[in-house]
This record gives sequence, structure tokens and C-alpha cells, in this order.
Amino acid sequence: MEGLVKLIRPLTSLQAKASLRKPGYLDACLKLGKLDPVTGYVSFTPGAWQTIRTQYALGLGDAIHKVAGPIGQALNLDCLDKQTGALKPGTPCQQREAALNKFVPNLLSVGSTP
Repeated sequence: MEGLVKLIRPLTSLQAKASLRKPGYLDACLKLGKLDPVTGYVSFTPGAWQTIRTQYALGLGDAIHKVAGPIGQALNLDCLDKQTGALKPGTPCQQREAALNKFVPNLLSVGSTP
């Protein structure tokens, strides 16, 4: 028997949550999980689900960048890549994002119990 415990999530739920996660979240879910095309549910082993949740956690710095990044692009700030809108490595903006992510690494788990 392949794994006794599996976590099952609707594909539509994973698609909706993709905007709250780092880029590549949905692709990772489909790669590490198994999609049932009939039901539209994706099943995961506990290890695969934990890997996805850890790797694609949205930190406080990431969340602020999602809001402030487009504003910074419109203002042509030097800390942003002009093509992608990503923060350039080593810039003060990127350093602040990293510090905020270290302070709150998983914004979606704040206030929840383990």
C-alpha cells in the first residue's frame, strides 16, 4: 500500500491560494501531488505537503513586496529589476525584505496553533 495517510486538496483551492504563495506554488503542487482528473482533487503524502508549505511560505517581506513592488516599478526605483519587478540582490530593499521574512517567515501561520 502506497502511504497510509494522504492529504487531499481540491485543485480549485490550490489555484486560488497560488496568489498568496511564492511563484511556482501551483506547479510544485502538481509535481509533488497526484491529480485525479475525474474528481479534480490532488492528493499528497504528508512529507510532500510539508515540503510545499515550507518552500512556498509567504513571509512578511514577500507580502509587502507584492503590494509595494508594483508601486516601486511605477516610480522606477533602482532596487527593482526593470523587466521582472523582482528585487535586485544586495539592495537595501532586498535586505529589508529578507529581514522581514526572517522576522515573520510564514505569514499564513501567524496566530495559528501548530
